[in-house]
Amino acid sequence: MKKVWLKFILTISLFLVISKDLSSQEIVDIRILDNDNGLKERIINHTIRDKEGFFYLFQENTIQRYDGSNFIDIGTSVLNEDQINLSDLSRVKLCPEGQIYLEFNRQKFLYQLNTKTRFIERFLSGSFEQVTLSDSIVFKNFKKDGLQCFMVSEYQEPNVENQAFTYPENLDNIFKIDEDFIVQKNQIVTKISKNKKQQLNQEGSLFKSSHGLYLFNNKGIYIWRDSKFEILHTLDLEEKSSCKLIRQDDQGNIIACFSDRPRYFHKVLVLDKNHELLDFSKVLTINDKFKDVFSNDVFDKWMTVGYNGVQIISWLKSGIKFFNKDYRVQKSEFGNLVTDVSVDKNNKMRFVREAIGIYHIDSLSDNVEEIEFKNFKHRANSKFVYHKQSDYYFLFGFRYDGRSNLHRINFKNNSSEFFELPIQLNDLHPISKNEVLCVGHSNKNGILGNFNIQTLEFETILKFDSKLRSISHFPELQQYWVGAYQGLYVYDENFKLIDQFDHKSEFPEKLLLKDHVVTAHRYQNKMILGLYGGGISIIDLETFEVEKNITDKNGLTDNNAIGILTDNLGNLWVSTFNGINVLDSSFRVIKKIYDYEGLPNREFNSRACAKDAEGNLFFGSLNGLAKIKPEEVLKWTSSEGLSIKDIKSYKNNLIPQDLDNYSDFYNTVDSIIIEYDTPDYYHYPFKNDVISYSIKEGNFKSKLSPSKLVLSDIQPGQINMTLTNGHISNTKEIVLTANKDYQFLIKFVSILFTCGLIFFIISKYIIDLNKNRESEKTKLNKRISELRLTALQSQMNPHFIFNALGSIQYFIQTKNIDKADSFLTKFASLMRLILESSKSKFVSVEEEMKLIELYLSLEQVRFENKFDYKISIDPEIPNDVLIPPMIIQPFIENSINHGLFNLKNRRGEITIVLTNMNEKQLKINIIDNGIGREKSKEFVLKKHKSRATQIINERIETFNANNNLNIEVQTIDLYFENEARGTEVILTINY
Repeated sequence: MKKVWLKFILTISLFLVISKDLSSQEIVDIRILDNDNGLKERIINHTIRDKEGFFYLFQENTIQRYDGSNFIDIGTSVLNEDQINLSDLSRVKLCPEGQIYLEFNRQKFLYQLNTKTRFIERFLSGSFEQVTLSDSIVFKNFKKDGLQCFMVSEYQEPNVENQAFTYPENLDNIFKIDEDFIVQKNQIVTKISKNKKQQLNQEGSLFKSSHGLYLFNNKGIYIWRDSKFEILHTLDLEEKSSCKLIRQDDQGNIIACFSDRPRYFHKVLVLDKNHELLDFSKVLTINDKFKDVFSNDVFDKWMTVGYNGVQIISWLKSGIKFFNKDYRVQKSEFGNLVTDVSVDKNNKMRFVREAIGIYHIDSLSDNVEEIEFKNFKHRANSKFVYHKQSDYYFLFGFRYDGRSNLHRINFKNNSSEFFELPIQLNDLHPISKNEVLCVGHSNKNGILGNFNIQTLEFETILKFDSKLRSISHFPELQQYWVGAYQGLYVYDENFKLIDQFDHKSEFPEKLLLKDHVVTAHRYQNKMILGLYGGGISIIDLETFEVEKNITDKNGLTDNNAIGILTDNLGNLWVSTFNGINVLDSSFRVIKKIYDYEGLPNREFNSRACAKDAEGNLFFGSLNGLAKIKPEEVLKWTSSEGLSIKDIKSYKNNLIPQDLDNYSDFYNTVDSIIIEYDTPDYYHYPFKNDVISYSIKEGNFKSKLSPSKLVLSDIQPGQINMTLTNGHISNTKEIVLTANKDYQFLIKFVSILFTCGLIFFIISKYIIDLNKNRESEKTKLNKRISELRLTALQSQMNPHFIFNALGSIQYFIQTKNIDKADSFLTKFASLMRLILESSKSKFVSVEEEMKLIELYLSLEQVRFENKFDYKISIDPEIPNDVLIPPMIIQPFIENSINHGLFNLKNRRGEITIVLTNMNEKQLKINIIDNGIGREKSKEFVLKKHKSRATQIINERIETFNANNNLNIEVQTIDLYFENEARGTEVILTINY
C-alpha cells in the first residue's frame, strides 16, 4: 500500500514539473510497470515489439511477452543448453518478415525468438568468431591468410563470398552502402572499399534508417552522401557526451539518446523523417536511467525500460490542445470544470467554469484570459448561450432553493445583468435580447416557459410529468425539440405537439433505449439524440422513426452521449463520460479519443461544445477545455496491434470446436466466435478496444465486441473477411468454408440404406438360394443336353459306319480286293478322325475339312466315281474359328444318297463352299446337282426314315439351346428350265 502511494506521489510530482516545462513536447500520461504488475525482474535491458503488437521484455534472466496488461514467459531452455546468459544480449532485431533475432556478445551463434511457439531457437551456428546484427546480418568469420574476413547475408543462411580486410575484431556496427562497408568500433568510423581501409574524420555512433545512414556525435548529426558524411544539424554538447542509444519508429523518425556519464542520459533528440530536429528531453524527467526505448510513433507513445522496470509515456499529439487544466487533482476528481463553451459571430471563443469565472481564448496565441466584470464575479455557472441577432450572452447558474439565476451579458462593455427565475433551470433558448425560452422543473413537474426580461414576467407554456432537460430550436424545420428525463417531445413554433419518443412507446419506431434526452443535433436529414445512459438514437426526419441506435455494444466508448458536433469534413463528434467518439456519415465509429492522448479529462460536461469559424472543435470537461483540429486528429494512427487468439464453432451443447484459417465446418453451427487480442503499450481499464473488419465474401450476421467477433446465421459458402487494427499495418485474413449440413439427410439416408441393406441381404439370400437351385438345375440340364448331344453324335457315327462297311462288303463280294484294301485304309483314317473329333464339342475348320474330304473320297469310290466334288474355303476365315464336329457330313450324305444315287442323264457334282461373312458369322453352302428333293421321294421306301436328317436336326437344336452360338439351316431346291437340278443347303453359324 505504501508503495502504491509513493508511485502516486511520484506521478503527481512529475506532472507538476511537466506543467512548468517550457519544452514544446507535452507529456499527457505516464504508466509505470514493475514487479507489482507482473514483471519477473526489475532490470530490463532490451525491448522490442513484434508484427502483431506484442512487446518482449529482455531481463537479466528472463524474457517476458507483454500485451498491455498481462505478462507471459518466453522459453529460454536453448540458451541454458548453450550456457549463454541473457545479460550478454547485445542487440535485438525485428526483420521485415516478422522474426525477432538475438545477438549475444562474443558468441558464434545467432538466435531467433519464435513468436508463435514463444521459445528461443537457434537460427545460425558455425565456425564463426562472432555474429553481428545490423540492418543486414553480418557474419564475422575466422582469419584467412592472415586477414580478418566477414560475410554479409539478408536474414538467411550465408551464401555470399568472403570479403577480407585487416581490422580489429568485435566490431560494434557494420553497414553495407552500395559496394562499400562503413564500420564502427569504439566510436571510430572507417570506410572499407575494395579491401582498402579509410578512417573517416568523424567519430560517433552509426545508424541506418529507411532514409539513409546517419552518424551521431556531440558535435552534430550527419548523413552519408556522395561517399562522405555531410552535416545535418550542429550540436553543442559537452566533450564527454556521446550518443549511446539510437532507435527508429515506424515512420522513420529517429530517437537519439546522449549520455555524459555511465548509466544516465542527459539529452534526448528526435530527428524526424523530414530531418527536423526536436528536443524530447522531457522524457528524462520521468526516467533518465533507461537502457532501451521503443516507439511506433515518437509523437504518440514511448516505452522506456531500464533499472526501474517499464515506463510508458504518452505525448500530446498534433491537432489537440487543452486549457485551464488543474494538474493537482486526480483523474477521478473534479478540477477546473468547464460547464459550457460558446462562439460569437466575430469568432471569439469563450467558456465558463462551474465554480467561478468567464474566460476568453485568444485565437492567435491560444492564451486564456479571464474576463473581468465591474464589481461582479459569476459563480455557480451552468449553461452559457449566445444570441446572434442581439450579440448578447445568456448565462444561468444553479441554486438549491428551487430557483435559478439568469445573467444577460454584453461583452462590448463587459456588463452583466442579473435576474431571478422561479424554476430550476436546465436549459434555455434566447428568442430575442429580452425574451428567453426556459426549460427545467418545479418540484417534480417539468416546465417550459417564457421569461420576459423587460417585464420580469415568467409565463408557463407547457407542463410535464417529468423534468425537462434540454431545448433545441431548428428554424429551418420550424420545430422545437424538447428533451426530458422521460422522453423527447417535438413541437412546432406554436408549441403544438408533432411527435414524441420514449422507451415505453408501444410503437417500435418511436422507442428510445433510454428516456433521458440530453441533446438533439441535426445532421443532414437526420436528428441525432444524445441520451444519458442510452448512447445515440438516430431519427429520420422524413418518417419520424428511430432508424438506428448506437451504444457501447457497437462502438461507443460510453453510453452517456452528452455533446454532439459536426466537423467541416462531415463527421459527427460525440463527447461522453469516457472520451470523444468520431462517427462517419454511415454512423460508424472511426475514431476514439481519450485523455491519455491529450484530452484534459475523460469525462465531459453536458452540451459543453462549440465549433469556431476555422472548424476547430471545443469540448468542456470536468478539468479543462479541449481544442481539437479534426483534420489533424483524424490522421492519428492507433497503437493497438492485432492477434487472432482463437477461432471456435459452437453448436447445441456449446462444446467448442477449434477452427483454423481455411477450415471447414457445417453451416448449422450456432455461431463462430473469433477471439482476438489488441496488444498495446498499456490497456486502460476504461478503454474498449474494438477492431474494424470488412467482409469480402460470405452471407452471415456479425456482432463485434471487445475481444471477440461473433458470426451467426451462417449460409453455406466461403467466408472471407479482413480484420484490421493499429498503425503497425496489422491485418488478419480470415478464410473459412461453411459446408451445407447434410447430416439429417445422411442419417435418414443411412436408416433407409440400413433397412435396404437388410432387405437386400435377405432378398439376396433367397435369390441366391433360388439361383443355386436353378444353377444346379441348369447344370443338370446342360449335362443332360451334353450327354444327349454325345448320344446323337454317337448315333450318327454308327450310321455312317454301317454304310461304309456295306461298301467294303460289296468290294469283297465282287472280288475287287484292291479297291477293298484302299477303301479300308481310307476308312480307317476316317474312323480315326471321327473318333478324335467326337471327344470335343468343337473342332477347327481345317480339321473338319480333312474329315469331309476323306469321307467324300470314300463315297466317290463306293459310288464308282459317279460324282465329282469340290471344296472351296474362304482364306479370310480366321484360324481360330471353331465349328461343331460332323456338322456338315450328314448333309453331304443326304446329297449323295438321295440326290446323286438315282441320277441317270448327267454326272453328279457336289460343291462345298465356306465363307467368312464377318467376325461373328460363318456361312457353309452344300450344293449338289442331283434329282432334287421332290423326285427323290419316289425312290424312298414308305417305311424308311432318314436317321441322318433326324439326328442332325436334333443335334442342331441341342447346340443352339446350350452354347453361345446359333446354327441356322436353310434348304433350297434348284431348278433349270423348270426341271429340278439339285439341292442347296445353307448352314449359317452365328457366334
